[in-house]
Amino acid sequence: MKKVFLLFIPFFFFVIVANSQLRVINGKVTDEKGQSVSNASVMVKGTKNGISADADGKFTIEAKTGDVLIVSAVGIPSKEVKVGTGSTIAVSLFNQSQILQEVVVTALGQTRSKTKIGYATTTFNSEQVSRAGAANALDALAGRVPGANISKTGGPGSSTKVVLRGYGSIGGSNQPLYVVDGIPLNDSRLGTSATAGSDDNNVDFGNGLNDINPNDIESISILKGTAASSLYGSQAGNGAVMITTKRGRNGKLKVEYSGSMNFSRVGKLPEMQSQFGQGWAGIFVLPENGSWGPRLDGQNRAWGAIVDNSQLIKPFSFIKNNIRDFYDIGREFNNTLALSGGTENSQFYFSYGNVNSDGVIPSNSDYYQRNTFNLRTNSKFNNFSLNTSFNYTNKRQNAPFTGQGGSDGGSVFESILQIPVDIPIKDFKNYKNKFFNVDNYFTPYAENPYYPLYENGNQQNSDRFYGNFDMTYKFTNEFSAQFRLGADVTNARTFGYKAVNEPSIGSWNKGGNTEGASRAADVGSVTEGSDYVGSINTDFILKYNKNLGSDFTLETLAGVNYYQEDQKGSATQITNLFIPGFYNLKNSLAPPTSTAFAQHRKRIGIYGQAVVGYKSQLYLTINARNDWSSTLPLATNNFFYPGANLAWLASQTFDLTNTPISLLKL
Repeated sequence: MKKVFLLFIPFFFFVIVANSQLRVINGKVTDEKGQSVSNASVMVKGTKNGISADADGKFTIEAKTGDVLIVSAVGIPSKEVKVGTGSTIAVSLFNQSQILQEVVVTALGQTRSKTKIGYATTTFNSEQVSRAGAANALDALAGRVPGANISKTGGPGSSTKVVLRGYGSIGGSNQPLYVVDGIPLNDSRLGTSATAGSDDNNVDFGNGLNDINPNDIESISILKGTAASSLYGSQAGNGAVMITTKRGRNGKLKVEYSGSMNFSRVGKLPEMQSQFGQGWAGIFVLPENGSWGPRLDGQNRAWGAIVDNSQLIKPFSFIKNNIRDFYDIGREFNNTLALSGGTENSQFYFSYGNVNSDGVIPSNSDYYQRNTFNLRTNSKFNNFSLNTSFNYTNKRQNAPFTGQGGSDGGSVFESILQIPVDIPIKDFKNYKNKFFNVDNYFTPYAENPYYPLYENGNQQNSDRFYGNFDMTYKFTNEFSAQFRLGADVTNARTFGYKAVNEPSIGSWNKGGNTEGASRAADVGSVTEGSDYVGSINTDFILKYNKNLGSDFTLETLAGVNYYQEDQKGSATQITNLFIPGFYNLKNSLAPPTSTAFAQHRKRIGIYGQAVVGYKSQLYLTINARNDWSSTLPLATNNFFYPGANLAWLASQTFDLTNTPISLLKL
């Protein structure tokens, strides 16, 4: 018997040695549907030994029996798998869409199981946000959020309007609060002060949401109603949009590229009547700008100004798609390059995004260019964790004058609407042609729509930095403290100009037409403006979670918030330009008009939340917040108040919100 036992000793020794040696492990990473997860990261825990799977999810790595492999992929939580005695291994990961259905980012950037909240939320993952390749994060979600109205107001880079569950106020803001990685985002429209003294101030350079690259977003959670956003107080009275950005994951350096091309055309346009042509009250009038003349008969008829004893001829017929043919096909190119990687305790994510867009209006009067740079890091040191986020956005944008024109010049769409239905709009593109120029445009009651496209303009350059430090320390498994400091600073410079023009004496538009009417001169204008918005947001949060026996659970948090915001805006305008084509604030004998505005705001808030659970099926949530705020008006229009009193306004509204008790099955 002893001999038999001695014979087995070398065998056991051989097994031990074999298990302690590195060997080649072949594996494959799939999702819960059995489909391959390409380029997944595979690392041996506690070492620097790591590789990336190929496009089919297959990988080969050296490891010992008993080692733990950490497997992760972009948008998918990591998973640990222990190496056995075999030479092959299969890893199944849950995709992000399933995870996001179970976990929701709620107020203050906290993550909660969807079964634990008693209000309506809608969550989208990174693929759903960036699939359409839109330059704005919420444009791709239009029509996909129940109870939400998401619409764009204009061309490239223009504002996106979001209304959740209908309008809550008349004349006030109905926009939700935007929160990026737990920090409120300033969504102001900058540049409007630069046209404050103009006859035409309808210029839209977009809102703050445009500064976020959709390809950098991990998820968007839309919280509807006061129950969902009560921890933010009155500033989230219209709901909240919680944006979580992408972070790095452990593993070898990973390089990702995302690119898209979008082509657009005008959607809804005015429907013009097709029965009557140029004229008024049923009578053909050669210099008229209306379409209520004789009934259209298709006969050739002279039209337009008489120049050098000659006149143009065309059929007196309705022109189909006349306004639509004025517009071009819009083109937008969106590209993002991202680098990520790191170790088990420290990861990073860096990205560069570029958007170039030329909208549907002819010329580059609606051009938009955006460059974004983003760096985010995650670090863990025992019970302490530190997350950072640094984001910079530079934008260059052109926007046409819209709305109704003034004495300094007209606008594009206003001029288009004053062209009869039988006159081809595209023919006016050569606006310096002797029949279509300032002197001889067919009517003295309007301007050639191509003239303001090429001779007038609005430009804005802006720089924005926003970011945060987020630190958490776990005293015990139940008790932790979190400190978050964020900043958001934007500077915008706006320049607008309108050209001087006046019909020559004796020309068609200076009394030489059949009605003897004259068009007033465009006196021209130059406007320069600057806008600044800067804010600081700080949160200190204490969290305590505890199982109260076998049936009850308790999740609590309490915190204090400090928010400070400074706004400054100024604009100077001159009209009656002295030298045509020279766009400088000194180019006028008339005095300039200046406006200025500055405001300093502070807000201190305390808040708390308690969630009591019963058998993981029934949850009662209580939210509470109280704010104290102050506003100091430093300047209003042309009048400055250096001795203004600081008025402290206690809100005196203790926001106690009980979310409905819901039976929720896990």
